[in-house]
Amino acid sequence: MVRTISAHHISDQFLILFKRLNAFSILALLVTSISACSVFITLSELRLASEHRLQSYILSEQLRLSSDQLSLMARAYGATGNRKYKNYFDDILEIRNGEQERPENYHRVYWDLRMPEGTLVPLKSGKLISFDQLLSELNLRQQEQYYLTAAREESDALTLLENEAFGLVTAGKKEEAINVLYSQSYFLAKAKIMKNINKFHELLK
Repeated sequence: MVRTISAHHISDQFLILFKRLNAFSILALLVTSISACSVFITLSELRLASEHRLQSYILSEQLRLSSDQLSLMARAYGATGNRKYKNYFDDILEIRNGEQERPENYHRVYWDLRMPEGTLVPLKSGKLISFDQLLSELNLRQQEQYYLTAAREESDALTLLENEAFGLVTAGKKEEAINVLYSQSYFLAKAKIMKNINKFHELLK
């Protein structure tokens, strides 16, 4: 016996199939949307992490450079007795301690452009903000913050030796001052600073 399929039955079957396909499409769209949101969130998190890492690295480099610049000015003053270099030494410390305005984009070349006679300040002045404030704004992990704080403290400790040399310059004993600034004690103190900065860089990898 031949089975007769009515038009109504075919219509019902198409309607069921359409509903299934429609439900599948909605489900696929939902899954795609969720996946897209997940990818977007992941990319945003990666971008923020990358930006945070960059800012952390820049701050650590500023600390390293400020230590090297302090050494440069201290040794220039010891060798020449030119008060300009002692003033620059004091400026570097005051900027780092938030006692003098930090130039905008201070991580760029600055002191090498200021040192020659008659040169203009290459960057605009910014705001009063200490290294410690900048460090706290980064919300670093405890160990990361420890190494940068330790490096800054070691750099501050080195200024005691540098001020000892400055006293010798004032007393007219430049040769003795230079000996202090190139002594084994001085190099060891510098190594302590840089060791902490290196440890910090290792944590950023």
